[in-house]
Amino acid sequence: MAKSKSKKKTFPRPVKTREDDAETDEEPDDLLLTLSVDPTMDLSSTRIILTGLSLVGIGMLGFYYIPGLMVADVDVAADDDEPSKNGDRWINAFYCSAISLTTVGFGDICPANPDFLGRVFLTILPLFGLGFFCGPVLSIASSWTSQVPGGAVALGTLTIAVAVSALTALEDMSISDAIHLTVITGTTIGYGDVTVKTDEGRLFLAIYAILICGMFGAVLDVSKTLLEALCQTPAPKKRRAVNKKKRD
Repeated sequence: MAKSKSKKKTFPRPVKTREDDAETDEEPDDLLLTLSVDPTMDLSSTRIILTGLSLVGIGMLGFYYIPGLMVADVDVAADDDEPSKNGDRWINAFYCSAISLTTVGFGDICPANPDFLGRVFLTILPLFGLGFFCGPVLSIASSWTSQVPGGAVALGTLTIAVAVSALTALEDMSISDAIHLTVITGTTIGYGDVTVKTDEGRLFLAIYAILICGMFGAVLDVSKTLLEALCQTPAPKKRRAVNKKKRD
């Protein structure tokens, strides 16, 4: 008799649905906890202002309370009986916070002689400032400066003119030094060869540095367009044909 072949039971494989794919696609996001910008949402001017004020406030508290961050700390430590000749401590803290966040960094009254905690603070603070001014501030500035009559160039020129007038009055600077200081501050170079000396001058320059950074980014778009035009060369025929098809 022929041996009967035993039949193995087979079970249908589970069918993978789109819902399962969606769940597996979402898992890495939950695991990595990545932060992303939602393209469907707009930047809020109110939130940008509140974020900027928060960063300036954190910087002020750090410069005020962490010892050795400002030159005034060194002066007081050298002679406790003689008050600091570097002006009001809160104004200096505000000035150092604004100059650090905008990455201008004149190096006139800060940093002085920071310890380990001070160096950690000085390393982290500009990272947030650079991300803030090169990110949301620059984006919002490029959107509203185009609505101003004359554009970013006119607005930037007016702001620099006001700053030059204020610095010549507050600091008794020459016009050439005031122009040099305002432009170097706006471009965030901060050579430190020309700086402010009074409380009024530091208070004004700190506010000016915060305001001008976003405007100067929009102003630099003009030089960027000019330099890109000078650096351009005719594209290859194949690429020109592809670009023409895309335009059509």
